[in-house]
Amino acid sequence: MDFSCRVEFVSWFLQHNAVNPDFGATVLFTDECTFTREGAFNTHNHHVWTDVNPLATYSHAHQRRFSINVWAGIIGDHLLGPYLLPERLNGGKYLTFLQQVLPNMLNDVPTHIRRVMWFQQDGAPAQYVRDLRNYFDITFPNR
Repeated sequence: MDFSCRVEFVSWFLQHNAVNPDFGATVLFTDECTFTREGAFNTHNHHVWTDVNPLATYSHAHQRRFSINVWAGIIGDHLLGPYLLPERLNGGKYLTFLQQVLPNMLNDVPTHIRRVMWFQQDGAPAQYVRDLRNYFDITFPNR
């Protein structure tokens, strides 16, 4: 997400919070991360800054590689997850998670919050397929 999108999001959030001071408690903030033997790896957060070698790369320390995808969310004072996602996540698998797993994870969230809940995510490729956007439009209308 570039700087202008972040500023736009913060502005939007503050406008909603001005109308409803409890607005932040109705937003389900979510993220997913891939953990590997080398640690947590997120290409959006991994940068190599160097003045000496502008072509520097990240070296892997292990011959046998493995990875695990983990999803977690937080809404108000409720932590959801962690939930292990498939190794190769695509829109269909993510939609299955949203339809079959997430509703059970939301059981402890009060109904009055679930009815007005906003779903925030980072727009990863698997989250931006058409079927998923249609699902969100139906499940969270105008949100």
